[in-house]
Amino acid sequence: FDKPYPLPRQIAFMDEIVLRHTDNFFTLTFSAMSFTQPELNRYRWQLEGIDPAWVEGGNRHSVSYTNLPPGSYTFRVMAANNDGYWSEKPLTLRIRILPAWWQTIWFKVFLALIAGIAGYTLYRSQIRRIRQSAENSRLAAAFAQEKAELNQRLTETEMTALRAQMNPHFLFNVLMSIDRYLLENSPQLASAFLTKFSRLIRLVLENSHSDQVILAQELEALRLYLELETLRFKEKVQWHFDIDPDIDLQYMRIPPMLIQPFVENAIWHGILHKEAGGHVLITLRQPTENLLQVTIEDNGIGRAKAAELKSRSVLRHKSFGMQLTQERLDMIFRRYEQEARIMVTDLTDAEGLACGTRVVVDIPV
Repeated sequence: FDKPYPLPRQIAFMDEIVLRHTDNFFTLTFSAMSFTQPELNRYRWQLEGIDPAWVEGGNRHSVSYTNLPPGSYTFRVMAANNDGYWSEKPLTLRIRILPAWWQTIWFKVFLALIAGIAGYTLYRSQIRRIRQSAENSRLAAAFAQEKAELNQRLTETEMTALRAQMNPHFLFNVLMSIDRYLLENSPQLASAFLTKFSRLIRLVLENSHSDQVILAQELEALRLYLELETLRFKEKVQWHFDIDPDIDLQYMRIPPMLIQPFVENAIWHGILHKEAGGHVLITLRQPTENLLQVTIEDNGIGRAKAAELKSRSVLRHKSFGMQLTQERLDMIFRRYEQEARIMVTDLTDAEGLACGTRVVVDIPV
């Protein structure tokens, strides 16, 4: 700031000059040890980190720098006499500008923690509102079911009630996945996770208003669910769709959220117990005009081994979700005057050891 800056000792004996963040406007002066025609002496200099290359200063023997950010710099200067002979090596001076308290890493970490806590609080509040809304929908559907009079109306109301119960169950699982993911991963990946989750929520809410949805929409929701599980478990879950090209995905309609519970069961009780993870194959075939056959096959640990590993609470949770799915299928087949058909096969390898499970579900269309 155009004022002399006092130093604790001579500059020749100092390895580094330390300045405050408010002292980042300064001028350096220098001169050559050549007194023959000193006006012909020439200079060049460079402040590493600021000057990209050497600055040819001619006979000017001072340089000013303004508004330098906090950090460490090295100033180098060389001189040439009137005959053009340059000094063999540059004279160097290290300059360190200390950051202000609001520029320190600790203050930035503190701000990040405050922002994280505020975001997490808002996120938890959103979860509570979604759960409350889902519970209100379930109670409203249950009340409508009790008031139904005709058998056909009763069947439709029961299906709506069951779907309203399944949606909160599915939302709860995905929301808890995001909860854990936010605590364990970077904000960038969490943002990608939340983007997929918002798309999935939109599809689930749109589909929840209809007894049947287009098959393409149901598969899109299932793909989003699988992508979320893949992100959450760090590529431990692999999956693939094998769809008969003759199936018209834009025309065929099925009840919403019917395939997902079987896929979820394959992941949670088959694949996740394997250290190396596993693969889920979802196959869609149309053996007859009015029947869609969905096969969910995994290479997990098998039902027998899974039963040994599950705690009592997990067993109740699983039976509740699968029981709702079975009841929905029973009502669907009752409407079409057909018998519900779900075939579960334990897969074994050449040595007779369990190597997965296959579930085949026939859905009238």
